[in-house]
Amino acid sequence: MESFYVVPEDVEKEILSRLTVKSLLRFKCVCKSWHVLIESQTFIDFHLSKAATEEDNCLVLHRRRDFTKEYVASVLCTQTLSLLVDLEFPYFEDNKMGISIVGSCNGLVCLCDNGHLFAVFNPATREFKALPILPSASLLPNEEFDFKAAAFGYDPITKDYKVLQISSIFNRHRLDHYLFQIYTLSTNTWREIDAAMPAYFDEMYPLINTYRKGVHHWPAYEAILSFDINREVFGTIKLPTPTPPWHNQTLSLLNGSLATIIYHLEARCKSFDIWVMKEYGVESSWTKQYTIGPLAIEMPLGFWKGGELLMETRKGKLILYDLHTRKTKRLLGHGHPRPLQFYTYVESLVLIKNKNQDVPRLLGHQNSAHLM
Repeated sequence: MESFYVVPEDVEKEILSRLTVKSLLRFKCVCKSWHVLIESQTFIDFHLSKAATEEDNCLVLHRRRDFTKEYVASVLCTQTLSLLVDLEFPYFEDNKMGISIVGSCNGLVCLCDNGHLFAVFNPATREFKALPILPSASLLPNEEFDFKAAAFGYDPITKDYKVLQISSIFNRHRLDHYLFQIYTLSTNTWREIDAAMPAYFDEMYPLINTYRKGVHHWPAYEAILSFDINREVFGTIKLPTPTPPWHNQTLSLLNGSLATIIYHLEARCKSFDIWVMKEYGVESSWTKQYTIGPLAIEMPLGFWKGGELLMETRKGKLILYDLHTRKTKRLLGHGHPRPLQFYTYVESLVLIKNKNQDVPRLLGHQNSAHLM
């Protein structure tokens, strides 16, 4: 008489949690119990926690193509330095020149079209959702509306995803005030919030933002502006030193700690001061951890998970700088037409509730030898 070994449920869950999203989507068809398990929120969270600790998480690169002047996003494997897939976004078919990535969180990527149209998609599961059109602002006859910045993140308290839209309101062509609107994924609605505007708000660099544990950060001249996704309030963190004239800064996370990279804008060979906040929110914990260069670099983009610094040359080529060995290596591929956006990305099974759009078309293939 044959006997069958029944794998314990916890062992089965552990084994499945180590698989890629692509494999798990196929394995949902194996049996009903696997289908139920893989679609359960408990397993989705468990799989995400595993993926977030792996060294081979991916990056999202966003660039403009010279010959079409359109934007395209690429998913790049940090372990093999190879292109995994290119993504196109049918929802933005009418205006590919204005697309920007708002942020990446838990495997979801948020995009916007000059602050008018927003969408959230999961590249791994190919789920895609167009957000409702922003409600029209109540403007007086002489007022005008202009997009300033946006942010996307996860509220760890309510376990929900939110999009922040910041708009400038002008009266007779002069800035009058700001409008803050929040979208919540679970309710699929936008609403205005009455947020107090922090100091240095007018000096923020809206295109540079870093997300850390439910808080978004933007650099400004003398401070870092923050927005708490759960509390829906702004704050400020003073920089260790004001940004000098003709200098710029990039925000990133170095081994989980908030870091700012300060560098000269015009110099052909630049030096970079890297300051790290050892204890989050404690301004006295800022430490100048590295000074590197001079290097023939246009700008730093951010840190890889292993602590290497990803940088862009004037020709749009990407290189990695090892902070410990002080050696550089070029990523596979040719130069990318500038500008580039850089966001960390990890595959996940996270569901997009109330999805209402077709999936984005995927281009490329696994382990491509170069970036296009």
